[in-house]
Amino acid sequence: MNYSNEDISFSEKKHNRRYNRTYEFELYPVRKAAVANGGNVYYLPVTQFPIPTSEKRVIKPFLERLMALHEDLEEKKLHHYLGVVDSALEFEVLEKVGEKILDWKPEMALALLPDLPSPHLPSREEVMALQDPSKVREMMPMIACINDMPAVADAYESLFGCGGLALFVSAHEKKQFYDKNRQVFGHKIKIPCFQSLNCLPFFRVDPLLKATEKQYLALYSVLSLYIGESVLDEGLVIISNRCLDKIISDLAHLLRANAPR
Repeated sequence: MNYSNEDISFSEKKHNRRYNRTYEFELYPVRKAAVANGGNVYYLPVTQFPIPTSEKRVIKPFLERLMALHEDLEEKKLHHYLGVVDSALEFEVLEKVGEKILDWKPEMALALLPDLPSPHLPSREEVMALQDPSKVREMMPMIACINDMPAVADAYESLFGCGGLALFVSAHEKKQFYDKNRQVFGHKIKIPCFQSLNCLPFFRVDPLLKATEKQYLALYSVLSLYIGESVLDEGLVIISNRCLDKIISDLAHLLRANAPR
């Protein structure tokens, strides 16, 4: 992907209402979503998933520096958790997870997608009515969670760009982190046998555009930073409890100057 200023007007045409144009040149190629007060949502497009190696070499250093600078602002110990949505657990990704299963120790949880109905076990009739069998996953989406810090770093390095990763950065240790997720996001779960399961959100841009200031405050009570890969949005979704405009504008040259041409 050629991140040049010349193509900004073209790339923004279909996204005019989704993104805040106030700092578009300073943040470019990152875009800031036009969300409710208190919401800090950013989007970085990619050419495709899996992300090509040449793009990963550009994007990863940017994200690593972004996370480090965000952590400096927090001035407290933060914990990292990694989720891999089940739709990405195929072929090479599944093989990598299988090879590292004893090191990474993934645990399964419900994946909560704000724009989809609450998870439920599909009936035979629902399954038979589906034209696309893969849609079953949307009825009961699952996410593999990796919780130990060294394992998170290793898994993120290995799986980054697969199209199904979500990195969660939180001030909460493991038990409190999952308890808070269940409290804030688990209200969608209506089936009693599912209510005791851990759950994690998986965000796309459109639902975040509709979220209220109160919902963002609830989200920030769980997460300090979220970096997720969204195949539907064709890019990375970044949510922060702090405004990252200055940090991103200072780092954007890493994406522009070193992007593959």
